[in-house]
Amino acid sequence: MAKILVLQNAELEGPGRFADEMTLAGDEFKVIHLYRNEKVPPKEDLRNWSGLLIMGGPQTIVPDKPDGFLKDELAFIKEGIAQHKPMIGICLGAQLIAKASGGRVWHGEKKEIGWAPVWRDEYVCGRSPLFGTVQNRFMALQWHGDSFDIPPEGYRMLYGEDYLNQVICYQGIQYGVQFHPEVTEEMLGTWFADYAPDASVLPPQQSSAQIMTQARTHLPYLHKVCHKIWYGFHSLLR
Repeated sequence: MAKILVLQNAELEGPGRFADEMTLAGDEFKVIHLYRNEKVPPKEDLRNWSGLLIMGGPQTIVPDKPDGFLKDELAFIKEGIAQHKPMIGICLGAQLIAKASGGRVWHGEKKEIGWAPVWRDEYVCGRSPLFGTVQNRFMALQWHGDSFDIPPEGYRMLYGEDYLNQVICYQGIQYGVQFHPEVTEEMLGTWFADYAPDASVLPPQQSSAQIMTQARTHLPYLHKVCHKIWYGFHSLLR
């Protein structure tokens, strides 16, 4: 049985399908609700966890010194990387992993919201326990305005059109995933309800209604991807 620490940065961006996968795998997991002023654990606490799952959020870490709990969270992730702790970061979580491992995080020219294709790097993904069996191309749910560079000694696993780095890996055990494999139809509905400023910049070809309709087509395979990610992640846990 693995012990997983989940760092949740926003009320609406919990572990989603990952919670189902952890339950199915018999994992013990604890969610730290950082947005509720729950504290980032001390670095010494890392020894008690098999791996970390770092969720998304509307915040940005583009400034050199992130404010509030993000500063402590970034330091915690840096220590986890130094201790070779397996981790997965989603969206903001991916940006935190990229920054903690020496990569640059930056504002994009436009927000990417909705369904967009991602492709896997055949050579790199063929060796990956997380992405080795995903389709060469599939539709992923995007909701972000920032992105990141590949950190030194890291590598890209999946790529997209508007934002190239969709999945990066560092040390073979720390994964940053820009898209949202954890999303459910219910979560997506709450995002449109509560992230209205984001939704106001949707491209004309993807209205909120169209994105919700397309979810019924694309979510089944995206949830298979989520399962493959978690199943493969288990092979890295100690």
